[in-house]
Amino acid sequence: MSRELQVFLLLGLIGHPVSHSLSPAMHLAAMKHIGRDGDYRLIDVVEEELDAKLSSMHREGYAGFNVTIPHKRAIFARCTGKSEDAVRTRAVNTVKIYPDGKMIGHNTDLPAFRKALEENFGNRNRQRALILGAGGAARAAVAALVDLDFQDIKLLVRNPEKHTLGDFFYGDKLIAGETINMHRSEDFVQEEHDVPQLIVNCTPLGQASNEIPDWVDVMFKRAGDRAFFFDMVYSKNELPTPMIDAATKHGLAFIDGKEMLARQAALAFEFWTEKSVPPDVMLSALREKTALG
Repeated sequence: MSRELQVFLLLGLIGHPVSHSLSPAMHLAAMKHIGRDGDYRLIDVVEEELDAKLSSMHREGYAGFNVTIPHKRAIFARCTGKSEDAVRTRAVNTVKIYPDGKMIGHNTDLPAFRKALEENFGNRNRQRALILGAGGAARAAVAALVDLDFQDIKLLVRNPEKHTLGDFFYGDKLIAGETINMHRSEDFVQEEHDVPQLIVNCTPLGQASNEIPDWVDVMFKRAGDRAFFFDMVYSKNELPTPMIDAATKHGLAFIDGKEMLARQAALAFEFWTEKSVPPDVMLSALREKTALG
């Protein structure tokens, strides 16, 4: 057995709260796949304790960690270095800890979304897209859509006054193509705008409740059965999310949040270990975990 295989691989997830996370199942499956002994721990940290925890992780033997709400931007600011994808989205969800203690931040949401869309979108129109939300997941989605040559991207948000299109710039470069507009969700639907063939949910809609706003159903109906729905939200069981239920009722094809989660997890694991694990390994572990409840 090589020396590498004998080294205990310690990874984790930082956020608040984190007890609901399905990440341990995926990363433990990845470790088993490459024959590596290790653990993936859930680290619930409030903002006031974040600096102390980060400074101790190298000493505790962590090789890296994932980041979730509400710390993605805070840890972005604390990383020693950042990948281009992290800079473009102004958020990190993956951090690698080097032997000298350096922490390099990366964002795997962007490449995971881009790859999933490339493989599933088919020959639908790649010019226009509708994004629900304007947070970190939305920034990753927009950057990926620009990479795929989308030109007209509309953001639907509950309160446009709380957001700025400046979040979709980095340096002096616009990451949102030639045209980006922000609309109040209900107004956009009520004004009977044409709905593009791609709709991406980057909000918690359908996560905490089975109820979704009436305008969502109107939007899917107007999109029609030639459209494609990408839900970043994933179900904690085998049932589809309420958003996917609403989309399929009107004939839309879709990708669920579990596939996105598995893809970004596989990219994070490769970032830490330089070992490639098929996303299907992560996805199988994820589906098994949610089936067990």
